[in-house]
Amino acid sequence: MRAISVRMNTIDSKLIIMRFNKLVPLVLFLLLPLKVKAQYIAVKANALEYATSTLNLGIETYLSKRYTLNIHVAYNPWNYPDYKLMKLWYISPEIRRWGCDTFAKHFYGINAIYGEYNWNMFL
Repeated sequence: MRAISVRMNTIDSKLIIMRFNKLVPLVLFLLLPLKVKAQYIAVKANALEYATSTLNLGIETYLSKRYTLNIHVAYNPWNYPDYKLMKLWYISPEIRRWGCDTFAKHFYGINAIYGEYNWNMFL
């Protein structure tokens, strides 16, 4: 009697999974928005800075139809053996004017950079 009830539970769970697999695409389709808006924020990273173990992050946000604000920050706090240093930090804000639409094709920008560094790698 016990084996039959265990088998019934597995059959019930398979039916539930089958019904769930049919229901998921329907729910996802209903949750999709009817109108998709343009991109308002972008999160970026610099792979070359990561190659030097520098932590970095860039965020670009929508200001108007043709303007965006990009802010990039980087930080390298690591000490290396034999008293070698490559410590740095900086912040770089930039205003970009896009040719057609934001986040598409070419842009002109004005940027600034402020930071500090201590490079004692080669001494």
